[in-house]
Amino acid sequence: DRKAFRSVRAGIEIAVALRKLFPDGWNMERYAGLMLNQDIFERVKRGETAEQIDTVVMPMIAEFERRRAPFLLYK
Repeated sequence: DRKAFRSVRAGIEIAVALRKLFPDGWNMERYAGLMLNQDIFERVKRGETAEQIDTVVMPMIAEFERRRAPFLLYK
């Protein structure tokens, strides 16, 4: 269900899990291009939890959705 699936959160969960499971063996810099932005990437590098990062991401997503809404053809 695309309305229920939170793709950004899933990506953050994956990044946090990889960081936790492979702190020395995972080349994080290659993952940087897939992250939402540099701030989120730095938070993953610091070892913040997905919940901590989510508190920063949710307002960004809400702002994006607000700005995107007038351009949607089908609602």
